[in-house]
Amino acid sequence: MTTRWLASMAVALTFVGCGSSSSDGSSTGGGGGGGGGTLPSGTLAGTAFTPVDGTAAVLPPTACSVAGTGVNGNAVAIVFTNLAGTCSAYQAVGACNDKANATVVSAIVARVNVTGGTATAIGPGTYALTPGTPFPDASGNVNYTFIGYSKTNATCVNAAASVTATSGTVTISTLTGTRATGSLTVAFSDGSTFSGPFDVALCSVSFDVCALQSCTGPPSCIP
Repeated sequence: MTTRWLASMAVALTFVGCGSSSSDGSSTGGGGGGGGGTLPSGTLAGTAFTPVDGTAAVLPPTACSVAGTGVNGNAVAIVFTNLAGTCSAYQAVGACNDKANATVVSAIVARVNVTGGTATAIGPGTYALTPGTPFPDASGNVNYTFIGYSKTNATCVNAAASVTATSGTVTISTLTGTRATGSLTVAFSDGSTFSGPFDVALCSVSFDVCALQSCTGPPSCIP
């Protein structure tokens, strides 16, 4: 597994700090353990990809200071990977590390308030991929949906680093204290696609998105 999906949220937070855009601030995830029995599938970089495992994390409302700007946000992050023990892997690698030889599709639905209020929680609904830079509404809330994939080699070089999602939606059907269900569909700039229903367990992680601001340089590579 890899923590690149979290890095995208840190980038979005930086945009907010610069007075423009999106994503979340956050904290530790929800319930426990392993992945789910129902997982999407697709073709990534011309190769069929059926994940072995998946998990989700609910990142509850958290206040951060980003580039001197106070923000409050929350998010739901969902990942699907070729490695067993998804939750344990994320708990092991932490916020500033990557996992070698990992193929990961990640989806993040985030909401942040940039005017001192508390962003409302992410709940059931269908969330379309966010094109470009989103801007706050009249209440200072910004919604952000990211979908991406990465394929790391033995030294954690990501072969899909330049690939972006061109269209997609994340549907959250249910979100309990232990599981997340719904569906996902996405198309990528290299012709890759990934879609289907999911039913995955929630994973409790010890880091939050705000902590990613302290990550400098290339992430450590975990074999």
